[in-house]
Amino acid sequence: MLRTIKRCLCSAVFIGMLHISVAGAVSLVPYAEDALSSLSTRDARIESLESSGQLKVVFESGGYPNLSFPIPADGWDLSAYWGIEIEIENLSDAPIRAAMRIDNPGDEREHFWNTETILLQPRESKTIQSVFGKNNGKSGYPLDASRVSGLQVFLLTPKSESVLLIGEPRGYGAPDSDRLRPRYSAPEARAVPVECPDWLGARPPVEGDWVVTFDEDFDASELNPLLWSQRHAMGGPHPLEKQRYRDENLSIDEGVATIRAEYNPGHQYDDSKLPERDFAATMLTGYDLWRQRYGYFEMRTKLPTAGGLMPVFGLIPDRGSDTGLNMHQRRTSHDFEGKGMEIDIFNHRAEWGAGRVGYSTRWGGPAGTHIQKNWGNAYVYYGPTQDGWHTFGLLWEPGKLTWYIDGIKKEEWTDDAIADLTCYLSLTLPMGRNSPKGIDQPALPDAWKIDYVRAWQLAERD
Repeated sequence: MLRTIKRCLCSAVFIGMLHISVAGAVSLVPYAEDALSSLSTRDARIESLESSGQLKVVFESGGYPNLSFPIPADGWDLSAYWGIEIEIENLSDAPIRAAMRIDNPGDEREHFWNTETILLQPRESKTIQSVFGKNNGKSGYPLDASRVSGLQVFLLTPKSESVLLIGEPRGYGAPDSDRLRPRYSAPEARAVPVECPDWLGARPPVEGDWVVTFDEDFDASELNPLLWSQRHAMGGPHPLEKQRYRDENLSIDEGVATIRAEYNPGHQYDDSKLPERDFAATMLTGYDLWRQRYGYFEMRTKLPTAGGLMPVFGLIPDRGSDTGLNMHQRRTSHDFEGKGMEIDIFNHRAEWGAGRVGYSTRWGGPAGTHIQKNWGNAYVYYGPTQDGWHTFGLLWEPGKLTWYIDGIKKEEWTDDAIADLTCYLSLTLPMGRNSPKGIDQPALPDAWKIDYVRAWQLAERD
C-alpha cells in the first residue's frame, strides 16, 4: 500500500518519516542527525545539519549535482496536496539555478516527472514550489500525486562549487479540480493490444442522431479540390520548421493518402521566389472549402516514425468569407469576434515512439501577439492494433471537448473558453520544430498514411 499523507491540524507528531506541523503542512523528510544517512547525493555532500533545521549542502561545479530524498519502496500518496515546497538559501558568492524534480514510476526516457526551477542570487533565500502536473508553471507531465516515487533538488550546471541551505520538503495546498478529474490513459496502455469495435468509422462513439458531413475515403486517384487544398493559408510553414511544402509529396493509391517526408532541398512549392528549405513534405487544409461548428471529427491513420517529424490533425477557426474580414482576422484564435480556438485532434512527436500522442488547445490573448492561453495533455497512451492502423477522434460540444483513440475515450475537458466558431480541418507535418535531436535524416524518407477523414454533425445542428 502506498504511504498516504493526509492533511492534519494536530500538534507536531512524527509518523514514520513524516512530520505533521501545527499549520497543517506536511514535512515529508524531517531532518535529524540519525536520519541523514538515508539521504543520497551525486556530485554533492551534506556538510551539516544547522540549528535552523536546514541542511548545509555543498554542490560541485558543472553538470547536475543533486540531493535526493528517501521515499518508501511503495511510494508516497500526496494526492491531498497541490504540490511540494522547499526553502533554499544560496550561501555562495555567485548566482545559481536550482530545481526540484518530482517523479512517478516509469522509464526515465518518458520523462515521468515535474520540474520547477528558480534563480537564486548570492545570499538570497526563496521557497521553490512545484505544482503537480506542471513544469515551471506550465502544463507538464500529468504526474499522479498518489504515486510519487522520487524527489530531488539539483543545480543546473553551476560554474563553481556552491553551498546551499535546504529546508525540509513539505506538502502544501489543496488539489485543484483539474488534477482531481478522471484519468483515461496510463503508460501501461502501450503494452495492451486493442480490439477495435465493429462500429468504428461508421458512427461517432456516442449516441445521437448523427449525419455525415465530411467523408473523404481517398478513393479517387487525385485529391478532391472541393475538400482540400495543399496551399497553407499563411503561405508556408512556420519559420522554425525545416520543411517546405510540395504538391508532389502527396500520393493517393488504393484508398490511402500518403504524405511523404524526405530530404529534398528546394524552394517552397518549387517557386524560386519563395524561401528555400532542406526537407520536403506537404499538408492538407480545408480553409475556404469546408467548415463546421461542433460535431465529431475522425481520422484513421498510420503515423511516421522518423525522429523530428510531428504529424498534427486539427481544427482551425474560420469566421467565414462572408464576414468581410481578412485572412488573419478570419483565422485568429486570439481575442477577436467570438471564441476562436485552435484544437489538436491529435499531435504526435515521432521520437515518443508508438502508443503516445498529445492533445493541445490554444486561445485568447491580445490580437497580433504571441500571448495565448493553452490547455492540453502530451501524455496520452494507447495500445497496438492488429493491423497497425489507429483511429483518432474528437467530440466537440458547447463548452466541452472529448478525445477518443480506437473508439476508447482518452481525455475530456470542460471549459467556458472552448470555441464556439466554425473551424476547418488541417493536416500538417512539421519537421524539426521543437525536436531536441533534430531530424533523423537517415530514417528518411518516411510516410504519414491516411485511410480516411470523416466528420459528423447532430441532425438538429445540421
